[in-house]
Amino acid sequence: MIERMKIACLSWGSVIMMLRTLGVPIRCIVFAIWLCHNDVADIILKLEIDNYSETQECTIYKGEKIWIFGYDYHSYELYIKLRLRKKVICISFHEKEYEINYPYCGGGK
Repeated sequence: MIERMKIACLSWGSVIMMLRTLGVPIRCIVFAIWLCHNDVADIILKLEIDNYSETQECTIYKGEKIWIFGYDYHSYELYIKLRLRKKVICISFHEKEYEINYPYCGGGK
């Protein structure tokens, strides 16, 4: 899935960012830690299996999956929630609010 997601980012040249995450416009969260849209896309391209946390069934679009990742960005541990179609849809991108489990990173946290 990670490789398919990276190919989608590169092939179609964009990441769609949902307008809201946790009730707050995503641009507010992204700008709070000084990231622009391209920074978000670059971080998504850097995700590896060690960043993977879990896969969930999408409750809105039946049959689709949502992938959860964590990523250390300077002093922030980011929570990233993605859906993959022809483009990568970034559903959530913000500083973590709860502990993130990493099952493939040294046995997980």
